[in-house]
Amino acid sequence: MIAGGGTGGHIYPALSIAEELKRRDQKNEILFIGTIQGVARSTIEEAGFGVSPIETSGWERRLSRKTLRFFISLLKGIFQSRRCILSFKPDVIIGMGGYSSGPPLILASLLGYKAMIHEQNSIPGLTNKVLGRLVKKIALSFEDCDHYFPSEKIVVTGNPVRTEIGKIARKEALVHFGFEDERSTIIVFGGSRGAHTINLATVEAFERLNRIKDRIQMIHISGKDDYLWVKERMKRVEFPFYLAEFIFEMPLALGAADIVVGRAGAGTIAEITQCGLPSILIPYPYATDDHQKKNASLLEEKGAAIVIVDRELNGEILAERLIELISDPERLREMGKRARSLSHPEATLRIIDLIYELVEAKG
Repeated sequence: MIAGGGTGGHIYPALSIAEELKRRDQKNEILFIGTIQGVARSTIEEAGFGVSPIETSGWERRLSRKTLRFFISLLKGIFQSRRCILSFKPDVIIGMGGYSSGPPLILASLLGYKAMIHEQNSIPGLTNKVLGRLVKKIALSFEDCDHYFPSEKIVVTGNPVRTEIGKIARKEALVHFGFEDERSTIIVFGGSRGAHTINLATVEAFERLNRIKDRIQMIHISGKDDYLWVKERMKRVEFPFYLAEFIFEMPLALGAADIVVGRAGAGTIAEITQCGLPSILIPYPYATDDHQKKNASLLEEKGAAIVIVDRELNGEILAERLIELISDPERLREMGKRARSLSHPEATLRIIDLIYELVEAKG
């Protein structure tokens, strides 16, 4: 059983684990549980796995009406999880982070089921800090996160990515988008739901980027909310430009990319390091405990990324940084090498090994 939230950052690593479990043994049964709806649910079901949705909500860190709603939804989530767990009887339940992994993992631990968590970020959220005391094993994406958990439970695995990430030839990817091999490809995205600040800065950067129009091409994933006005403004673009609300072909987009502009969520970090891509990272400023800033800083310290603080981001700064990188191919190559050195290509397999260890362990 795999528990977690419904964002791409949780779903795609979880799918990687589920698909590898099936590859390991077709008899393995996998069920997803959590606040999984919409595109996330359809993505899981299209991959051939069942979904058991539960009701729960995030913890409000001050007393308010939301605090009462949290406890009500927590109780509902626990009762729903109990019914699901007792019916499915998992050999192992793994939590992929987020508040919706709380009820099933807490209940499973109390009922004596074997449980583990995967912490994707450099700073764990409240849910995983609590669950770390209950579960048998803790898989980490970042070694710097080890002091938050009992040392005897920790294994640094890295963050799983989709199987195709980093394995698609650049020429194949460029053909898919109708792009040219001689140009540098910039991919801009803000996560599965987009990011208004990044969209705004990118649009503001068009005029300056037109100065190097013969050297660049861009894939811009805007999210649903900003798609129409970005589409209107893209009329000003004088270089090849591919715009989408959301893209299912992310392995192809990253395969075509030479530079990534985006947030610094754990999933993004795992994918760009797997592909060995230099990046300009704009951490989401409202992330819990500012964990995206820490994620991004780890890459910047290793020379793999440039970090721009969200409140300082604008079109002029973004264009300047992009032009600097595109004008310095040697720096781009070095940043790419350093990014790849931070990847964990065996992350999924290491987590599968931990799952099997738990299954086979006594007690």
